[in-house]
Amino acid sequence: RHRLVIIGFFFAIMPDRSWKNFPDFLDHLESIDPVALRDKMLDVYINMPCQSSKPAPVDRQAILADANSYLAFLLSRFDPSGIEPKLEMEAYANVIQPERMQKLIVSHLRMMWERYLATERARVLPMLEKAVRAFRQADLSSMDRLEVARWITGQDLPEDKINKWLKDAERVVFVPSAHVGPYLGHFHYGMTTGILFGARLPKETMLEAPELSRAEIIVRLSALSDDSRLRILKFIAEHGEQRSQDIMNQLDLSQSATSCHLMQLSATGFLTERRCEGAKCYELNPERVEDTLTVIPIEPLTLIESVWIPFARKEVPMENWKIALINETRRRQEQIGEAEKHRLIRLAAQQQPRQGRVYLKLLLALAQVLIEIGTRLQCRATQLAVSSAPGAEASPCSS
Repeated sequence: RHRLVIIGFFFAIMPDRSWKNFPDFLDHLESIDPVALRDKMLDVYINMPCQSSKPAPVDRQAILADANSYLAFLLSRFDPSGIEPKLEMEAYANVIQPERMQKLIVSHLRMMWERYLATERARVLPMLEKAVRAFRQADLSSMDRLEVARWITGQDLPEDKINKWLKDAERVVFVPSAHVGPYLGHFHYGMTTGILFGARLPKETMLEAPELSRAEIIVRLSALSDDSRLRILKFIAEHGEQRSQDIMNQLDLSQSATSCHLMQLSATGFLTERRCEGAKCYELNPERVEDTLTVIPIEPLTLIESVWIPFARKEVPMENWKIALINETRRRQEQIGEAEKHRLIRLAAQQQPRQGRVYLKLLLALAQVLIEIGTRLQCRATQLAVSSAPGAEASPCSS
């Protein structure tokens, strides 16, 4: 039912103006004429470019004549890979009965709001309001649209992408979200363009919001939670800027996997992307690596490496994992000190036994890669400084 409403009736439920809250929007959907709601969706389809080499005049009555005609019409507007025939057949059964379609849409969205969305909105709203207040404190008058978009989203966005999004927009609204992670979204209504971005705090703000800082760090760490992405970072750190094809070939990755990994590493800022000779090229972003090293305290990493990881490598039955880890931490009290012992015991007790071992190994891998990349960058900076001195010879960076 959810997929039917969200996919099958997508352009019927897309707002064409801003609303104060979701319940008001639902009341609007419920109050409008059912045929007008249905025709709003059909009009969007009709105004889309025709995929056929021989576009035919659009006859709304012919489109709705039967299920096959409706499906054929959709295939003339969308790539076939984006059409689910079974779902669209179910949608058609409601499209030809506008009152039934409207009732299904409103009842489902209201159920989603009352059961899930209202509670989640209440949870994240204070965090989002802090992000909005922080950005409103900034003076953006000296920036152009591209600079503003890059500064607010925290991403080095390509100029062509931003220009495409903002084309003909008289008003631009930036919308922080607690759920999109490092990715961006955009939407339009009238002459307004909205850009959806992961909620964050600008560096210059004096406002403190630990929950926003944690959320941003979690997004970054999630990008590094895959071995292939860690390999990509190490490869680029060692060999400099690389084309996507070269990364794929050297690391023996599929095209789809490479594209997915590079997209996430770029979105989280670990890599910068540019066009070079018709291909996409990727380079390490030293500033983001340094930022990430700065916000991950060195002491916990040392404790994780010296205490938790050696323990996690042991063969301990899963059912005994938590108790065994607490006991192991207690035995290390002379090494880590009394205060750290109690802190680690509390942390150990909070870990999920089935995920703990993998989680700890991941943290160690992350720490090692970030520190290695940071060290390599420092070494290269030293090489450049030494080589610029007359008669000086820089020593090579170790691998």
